[in-house]
Amino acid sequence: MQFYIAEHIDLAILKSHFGEDVNNFLRWSLLAGIAVIDFFLSRLVGVHIIVERWALLLGLLLLGIFVIYRFVRKRPRIACLCHAVMQYLALTGVMVILSCIVATFDRPLIDAELSRVDQALGLDWTAAFDFVHSHPLLSVILRSAYSSIPVQTALLFWWLAVIADDFARIDEFIGLVASTLVLTVAISAVLPAGGAFVWYKQTSVTDASYVQLFLDLRGGAIHEIPLSQLDGIVQFPSFHMIFGIICIYAARGVRVLFPLLTVLSTIMIAATPVFGGHHFSDLIGGAVVAVVSILFVARRADNGSAVPAAKAGL
Repeated sequence: MQFYIAEHIDLAILKSHFGEDVNNFLRWSLLAGIAVIDFFLSRLVGVHIIVERWALLLGLLLLGIFVIYRFVRKRPRIACLCHAVMQYLALTGVMVILSCIVATFDRPLIDAELSRVDQALGLDWTAAFDFVHSHPLLSVILRSAYSSIPVQTALLFWWLAVIADDFARIDEFIGLVASTLVLTVAISAVLPAGGAFVWYKQTSVTDASYVQLFLDLRGGAIHEIPLSQLDGIVQFPSFHMIFGIICIYAARGVRVLFPLLTVLSTIMIAATPVFGGHHFSDLIGGAVVAVVSILFVARRADNGSAVPAAKAGL
């Protein structure tokens, strides 16, 4: 009886993650397509991405774990989690590469317009910057929170997989990351921004490491970039704002996890202008992208083609 129940639970896990629909096929197809675009665009603009050995070894390790626990030892929970991690890492990798490539298009920056929007809203970036850096404890808290995306992602994946037993929600989260990243990079290609660090000439701060990469890409000073040296250079719309919203959304209804990620993401978003060098209007743009993507996913759910609501707490 226990074996029968365990077998059906394993089948349910496999179905909830891999499903009978074409979500995973479409997602891997999207990844392959973007990788091809990265390859040809990088050669067109003369910027070559060096894929280092560690990245290849990590990919092979995850693939090996997935194959073993999917087809040999048949531990669906481990296999599905590994598959989700592979998709997430591959997705963020190809999109970060693409964001760096489109920066070489050197289109006019829109920082003047973004700054005017901030002023119209009564938001003073330099005052916020000075205030935070004049309060050391607040600065440490916000700096740590700004760098918490990897921690929040790992916590979300682990909690949903191990405690909530909800791989469908992980799949939903990856879908949201995919759609928001595509929109974010597309917007940045057409409407690039250097960010508040550049606009207000605060490039000497330690948190402005992305600035030189961004400026060098626009100026044609870089022709080779190791994968490990790539950085998030998109300012408008703010992906930290996007991530915070979709992370909270992905944890909705899950006891303990939802309030925990809500607090972490809210502090991270609060840190984004000062430690990410974002105009406040970058956050508004990020919020719009996140909400549009969530509404799209919700509409698909209403049509019966998206993931169901989380089992925990709903």
